[in-house]
Amino acid sequence: MTRLIRGGRRVTITAHDAELVGRLRDEHGDDLCAEHVEFEMLQGLGTVLLDRLRGENLITREYIVYGPEWWLYVLNRIAESPERAITALADLNPQFAS
Repeated sequence: MTRLIRGGRRVTITAHDAELVGRLRDEHGDDLCAEHVEFEMLQGLGTVLLDRLRGENLITREYIVYGPEWWLYVLNRIAESPERAITALADLNPQFAS
């Protein structure tokens, strides 16, 4: 990651994990604000974190799942990390996030 970011190569960081993103911010600081670095998250997951990153002038992107097997994709993501379902529901109404 360090070589990609500091080497100027385009890098997309796709993490919904606020702790991991925090460690990246601590380690790379303003280097993450470069135009070749982007944070990407699945729509409905990590919305609060994505908004915070955007507010910190980082480039962000939200992507959606589409196509005939979209539901299978979503179920696989939930199976990988079941708490994502709770995160997605909380992101629908931020007052429930705390």
